[in-house]
Amino acid sequence: MTHEDLVRRAKRWLLKSVGCPVAFAEPCSGNIDERPDAIGWRYGGASVLVECKISLDDFYRDKAKSFRKQPELGMGMYRWMMTPKGLLLPEQLLPNWGMVEVRGKCQKCYKIKQPTEMPAYNRLTEIKLLAGKCWNHPEVLEPFDPNGVK
Repeated sequence: MTHEDLVRRAKRWLLKSVGCPVAFAEPCSGNIDERPDAIGWRYGGASVLVECKISLDDFYRDKAKSFRKQPELGMGMYRWMMTPKGLLLPEQLLPNWGMVEVRGKCQKCYKIKQPTEMPAYNRLTEIKLLAGKCWNHPEVLEPFDPNGVK
């Protein structure tokens, strides 16, 4: 299983199993530091971030990033680590993170540990990411006519 396989699976999992009507795989936007592997939003605005790891080296590099050391700087009201079976133990996760393992040829997802809501997270960065996605797809934006506003 490659990292790209896991990222595609994460997006599909957010849309089908987590209840996010909007989700992106590896979204990038100009001026943000964090580039999640997958992120989605549930009705009501709760954000769900998924980081995909296929190696322990990648996991430890990610754990050392500034927005992991200071969780309030990172995205995701809820955060998940998605890995192939047996890569991590739940005890290795950062506080409040959940864990899901992907197993077998059909890439079935198994929740190993449920996340808890982050006490604080970077909502502004999420808005920047969403705005960047909208600018990349202008057909989803309605032109604003200030004279037409009542």
